Amino acid sequence: MLKRKGKLFHYTGRPNKLTSGRDVPNEVSKRLRQAGFITELNGDGVLATKK
Repeated sequence: MLKRKGKLFHYTGRPNKLTSGRDVPNEVSKRLRQAGFITELNGDGVLATKK
């Protein structure tokens, strides 16, 4: 359980970026926003803060 305003880092790297053209960090960010987080792309992952 993550407390309100708690932070979560989801490591994604850049898999399939060159071969399939998928942008995994943006896909993860979108799903986290749908789950109620504020997201920010950060290095090799997504930093999410619970609302």
